Amino acid sequence: MKQILASKNRTFFLYCFSFLLAVILFSIFDWQFSFLFLSVLIVVLCSFVIIFWNNIYTRFLFLCLLFFVLGSWRYLITIPANNDKNLVFFSGETKVLEGFVSSEPDVRLDGVRYIVSAQFLNDEKLSYKKIVIDGNFYFKSSLYPRYQYGDKLRITCLLQKPEPIKDFRYDKYLARYSVFVDCVPSQIDKIGDNSGNFFLGKIFDFKNIVAQKINVLWHEPYASFMAGLLYGYRGGLGTLNDLFSRTGVTHIVAISGYNITIVSTILIAFCTRLYIPRKKAFWLIV
Repeated sequence: MKQILASKNRTFFLYCFSFLLAVILFSIFDWQFSFLFLSVLIVVLCSFVIIFWNNIYTRFLFLCLLFFVLGSWRYLITIPANNDKNLVFFSGETKVLEGFVSSEPDVRLDGVRYIVSAQFLNDEKLSYKKIVIDGNFYFKSSLYPRYQYGDKLRITCLLQKPEPIKDFRYDKYLARYSVFVDCVPSQIDKIGDNSGNFFLGKIFDFKNIVAQKINVLWHEPYASFMAGLLYGYRGGLGTLNDLFSRTGVTHIVAISGYNITIVSTILIAFCTRLYIPRKKAFWLIV
């Protein structure tokens, strides 16, 4: 124990582990605590850390507890409030929503998946009564017409809460994208564009240019395979993606920790060539 506490790297790892452990446990068991209770607990733990600062064992224990509470607080702030200012409140109803495409469209062979950040909501029968709304929703549409990041849409849809599908936690899958409402659209109209983040939009534009160049150089399914290697695209692989899953090599066409490790290693080697110390290079890359 003394060796662990003497190492800054190990103690930092355990603090991070405490934070992540709270996120994992709260996401699995759906625990709920009031923010007032957590705020008071954070203040109390900070006080104990200060009081017992000279006792390394007690300080370490309270810091682990503090990071655990911070992790639980971080998870709970992602859960939307169930009031008329959030989309979750209107689950089970058909509404007209206005919002913009807030993430890169997920293009597949059978259609396109979109995540839209809602801005306004109104009833089908009372179109003049528009209220400001918060929350993201997810919907699937046909391949054409295709919408891009930042496009502003008006959608008439049935709002539903995502439910688990057999052994697949579909609700948790969408929650990682801050999506808690599923939309079944009956009408989609584009009413504007360029509503998203400017810099993120430029990144997606550059990615589309790369995709066009790949399609010129290779034909399918090689073009989709190369796109998967370069930036994790999996839309055009079709049955080939199923074969990758069966043989256990699907990670080669996904942005995984292994891919990020390779890129990080290359960047660190590049920084050291420029005589940047490894410690500074690490934080620069992060």
